[in-house]
Amino acid sequence: MEPDRWFGHAFGQALRAALEADAPRLPAASGRPDVVSGPTGRAPAVVLLHLYYPDLIEEFADRLAALDGLADIAITFPDTWTPDELARLAAAFPRARLAPTPNVGRDIAPFIAALGWARQAGYPLFCKLHSKRSPHLAQGDAWREALLSPLLGAPAAAVAQLQANADVGLLAAGATRTRLGTHGVMHNNAGGWPCSPAGWASPMATTRSFRRGRCSGAGRRRSGP
Repeated sequence: MEPDRWFGHAFGQALRAALEADAPRLPAASGRPDVVSGPTGRAPAVVLLHLYYPDLIEEFADRLAALDGLADIAITFPDTWTPDELARLAAAFPRARLAPTPNVGRDIAPFIAALGWARQAGYPLFCKLHSKRSPHLAQGDAWREALLSPLLGAPAAAVAQLQANADVGLLAAGATRTRLGTHGVMHNNAGGWPCSPAGWASPMATTRSFRRGRCSGAGRRRSGP
């Protein structure tokens, strides 16, 4: 029975991958290629949301409505969604960039693609979010709440802190900070790096971290807000 203690949902993941290999896919042109900015132009930050679960569209639309004027929204979603699910997404986020993206590495490949776009578009700050649900966990929805509430509870303060402190590369929810040795966490996590890729950060700092092969941000490691 899964989840297996050591291999988790390996069999279920392999089964899903096999089924998705031949699943109908949305063409890239079916998305919306850019943020539909307001009359004042681009916002000082952008939310990079990977929305895997269609039934969370309305929840995220409600949560992100409070960021209007502070952050634009760019959403990646699996290219295996149906046209009806895409229509719901477009209606819920009428001013967001929408990009159907292969769900490779869960949300990691979509994040890298969205980060490259955000950097090229000139956004100095971004907030990485994903529709964490963990349906195999009894408290999966509570885990998502623990990730999102600290990041979206005071977004203006997060943006101001990053703008005022060049040595702060990442602001992440304290609940995601996990020490070395915790089961299921990467073995080189000696510094207590956030175990879930969600937080406010700088595109330049994140790109440097990828090139160095480590998650160091722009300087010292920070957790919060």
